[in-house]
Amino acid sequence: MSFSLSGGWAVVMCPCGVVYSLKCNLRAESPRDFADILLSWKNMPNVVIYDFARGLATHTNLRVPDTLPFSPHEGRLLEPTEENIQLCQAGKLKVSLPWLEIKKSEPDCHGHPVTGSADHFAMYDRFHEANTKDRRDLLRKITLVPQLAGKVNSQVAEQLFAKMRKNNYFLNMSLPSTHLFQMRNIIHHYNENLNRKQLERIQKIFGPNMSVNMHGQAVIGHAEDSNGRSVDPGRGDWSGNDDHGHAEDSNGRSVDPGRGDWSGNDDHGHAEDSNGRSVDPGHGDWSGNDDHGVSSALLRDLSASRDSWDCPLSQRQMTQLQLALDPQFPEVPVAQLGNIILKRKDFWGFGPNQELEATIANCCLQAIAMAATVKGIDVMVADAYVVVTWLPPYNQDPFLSFPKDVSSKDVLLFPTWTPGHWKLCVMKPKHRQMFIFDSSNPSGLGDKQYLQLFSKLTARLCPGTWVLVKNKNVPQQLKGSVDCGIFMLMYALYVVMGKTFDFTANDMPTIRKWWCLILIQHFAVNRIDEVTTPEGLQVQEMQHPILMDAQKAVEWIQDNRHLLKGSVQEPDVLHYELADLQKALRALTEANDTEMLVLAKEPFLFIFEFQDDMEMFIDECVKCKLRINCIFKE
Repeated sequence: MSFSLSGGWAVVMCPCGVVYSLKCNLRAESPRDFADILLSWKNMPNVVIYDFARGLATHTNLRVPDTLPFSPHEGRLLEPTEENIQLCQAGKLKVSLPWLEIKKSEPDCHGHPVTGSADHFAMYDRFHEANTKDRRDLLRKITLVPQLAGKVNSQVAEQLFAKMRKNNYFLNMSLPSTHLFQMRNIIHHYNENLNRKQLERIQKIFGPNMSVNMHGQAVIGHAEDSNGRSVDPGRGDWSGNDDHGHAEDSNGRSVDPGRGDWSGNDDHGHAEDSNGRSVDPGHGDWSGNDDHGVSSALLRDLSASRDSWDCPLSQRQMTQLQLALDPQFPEVPVAQLGNIILKRKDFWGFGPNQELEATIANCCLQAIAMAATVKGIDVMVADAYVVVTWLPPYNQDPFLSFPKDVSSKDVLLFPTWTPGHWKLCVMKPKHRQMFIFDSSNPSGLGDKQYLQLFSKLTARLCPGTWVLVKNKNVPQQLKGSVDCGIFMLMYALYVVMGKTFDFTANDMPTIRKWWCLILIQHFAVNRIDEVTTPEGLQVQEMQHPILMDAQKAVEWIQDNRHLLKGSVQEPDVLHYELADLQKALRALTEANDTEMLVLAKEPFLFIFEFQDDMEMFIDECVKCKLRINCIFKE
C-alpha cells in the first residue's frame, strides 16, 4: 500500500490477523522500519517472524547495543554451534518454549507480561527460510518450536494487503494527511470486526462468559483493566464491580452487569419468590430445583427406559416440536443450558435425517450429567469441540480442560467426531474400565487415533491395568443413515444410568423428537409457543436497542414538532415486516467495511429538511443517550 512516492506501509500483525502497529515508509521497506516499530513498544514480542530475520535482529541490536533487544544468541533459538546446526539440518532438533502456552511461574526480570519471558527471537517463516545463506540462520526456523505448530499464519500480511488494494484508488488520490487518517480509520474498523468475529466464534464454543482481557487474550468470566477493574464483555465498558464481580446500587443490592437490572439475589446468588423458591436467573422462570440444583422432573423424564421416551405426544408437545424445527427465523433463542444458548437452528439437527451438531450434542450430554447428579452419579462430560484438539496437528493436553478431581469421577464421557460420524468413549476410573461405542460397527474399537489417545489417557488418569470392555448386544444404526449422533446420546444415557439397551435403529425418529422435547421443556428460555410465533418474534426484534432508541426519538419528534421548521422522515425500518426487519438488523451487524456500514445504516436514518432541526434533534438525543443516525436535505 503506497501513496505518492513513499515506500508503502509497514504493518506488525499477530497470527490472527489483528494489526498492532502501522507505519508509513518514506523510503523503500527495510529492517529499519520494523525496528522503529518494535522499539516503540513498551513490551517487545518474544517471537518476531520476518522475511529477513537476520537483518532485523542485527539492525535492532546495533541500534540498542546496551540492552541487545534480540537475545540470547542474537535472536536465534540456540547457540549456533556446529553440533546444533548439524542436528537442525538432519531434522533432529526441537526447541521447546513452554512459556508461549503457559506463563512462567517466576517471570524473568523485564519479562513480557503475558509470557513472563525476557527472551526475544527473530525467526523466518517457512516461505522465506531461503532468504539467507548463513548456515547459522537454520536456528531461526519456526518449525523448530513445537508450541508454534499449526498456530502461525505467516501470510496474514499478504491477505490484508490483498483486501486493501481495492482502496488504492481513492487513497492514492488523497492528500498525505487525509491518506494517513483514512488508512488509520480503515485499519481500526478492520481490527474491530476481526476481534468481534473471533470472540463470537469462541463464545459459540465456550459460552457467553468468554471475554477478551487487556492483553487481547480470551478468558473465562470478566476481563480486567490494568487496575484490576472488571470489564463486562457483553457491553464493553468498565463496570466498576466490587471484589466479587457484582456491581451494587446505593442500597448495596447486587446488580447483574450482564443484564443491567436489580437481581435481588440471596446470599447464594439465587433470587427467590415470595415463598422462598429459587429462581434460575439464567432462565428467568421458577425452577423448583432440589438441593442438587437439578430439576427432579428432569430425572423422571430423562430416564434410560423405553417407558420414558416411547410415549404418545400430546397436542402441546407436537406444537412445540413443530415450532422448534420450523426452518424460519433461525436466530431465535429457544433454550439455555449453562452458558450455552440454543437457537432454533441448533434444534434442526433433531429433524428427520439430519446430522447432530456439536453444540446441541454437548447440551444433551450435560443434561445427562445433571440427571445423573440427582442419583448420586458424578459424571464429567468433555466438550466435543475440545476433544478433537487433542489429536494432531493441535496435540493439546487433555488435562488442561479437566477438573482437578477428574480421577474421582464415576463416569467420564468423551464424544468424538471424525468427518461424518460420531462415536463415544466412556471411562469409569474407579473400576478402570473403558468402553468404545461406534454405532456403525458396535463390535469394533472405533477410530485408531482416538483409541491410542484414550489408551494413553487412562494411564495418566488412574495408573494400573485398565480393561477395554467388549461390547455385547449394542444397537447398530442402519446403513446409510445419519443417526450416529442420536445413538451416541443414547449410549451415554444408558451406560451412565447403568441400564440395558432397549432401543433400536427403528426407534430413532421417536428418540429424536424426545431429545428435542427434553431441552425445550426443561431448559426453555421462554415458552416456545410465545417466542417463536411471528407475532412474538416481531415484538422481540422491536426490543433491539437500536430500534428502541429510534422509537424514543420518534416520540420526542411527535411531542416537539412545533419546534421544528420543516418536515422529518422517520426511519423506514420502523415500518418493516418481520423478514425485512431481521434482514436490516443482520446487515447492520455484519457490515465489515465503511461502504457496507453506510448502506446498512440507510433504513435507520432520520431525514430532516433543515440542518437546524437536525442539530436540535441531535442535542436532545445526546442528552437522552439515544443512538440514532440522521441526515438533512439542505
